Amino acid sequence: NTYTEPVVIATVQDGNNPDTPLTARVRNASGNSFELRLDIPTDNFAPVTSNSETVNYLVVEAGVWTVGDGRTKIEADIVEDVSRVNCRTCGTWNNGTDVSYHNAYSVEPVVLHQVMSENDSDWITSFVSDDTAGGNPPGTDGFQIAMNGAEVTNTHDPEDLGYVVIAADATDTNGTIDFET
Repeated sequence: NTYTEPVVIATVQDGNNPDTPLTARVRNASGNSFELRLDIPTDNFAPVTSNSETVNYLVVEAGVWTVGDGRTKIEADIVEDVSRVNCRTCGTWNNGTDVSYHNAYSVEPVVLHQVMSENDSDWITSFVSDDTAGGNPPGTDGFQIAMNGAEVTNTHDPEDLGYVVIAADATDTNGTIDFET
């Protein structure tokens, strides 16, 4: 497929390096391609012993969509130049960038998120929470998105963070494929 503004969510199906925390990093997503690399937080973890890992990914065109029989709502976008970094054990916990939903959700939706740039090559990942309380999952009216330094860092150059919101508790059909969220 070819996309105008692709939002890419990628995750490592951990199996070949179970003692090493691997994250997928996406950049240069455009048209019908994107670049992906696997990243580890620091040299303090077990070395990667395999040159191959399985990475699952989802690509959604930025915008607001319904899929299947029209009952499942999806929205996707990219928040550019996010500069807030959370690192609970480093002593910093910042509010993220507020994001309001385009759709209305009666139950908390699923929010997938991804670092989609590489302005700083140091390890970082993304984090989402409720828009009113950083320790809670995204609510029905919006969420916050930020970078997550975990136990590694509380500084990082701004990055673009992509997200895909999917209505939860939905059962639907797309052609001959049944699915649920």
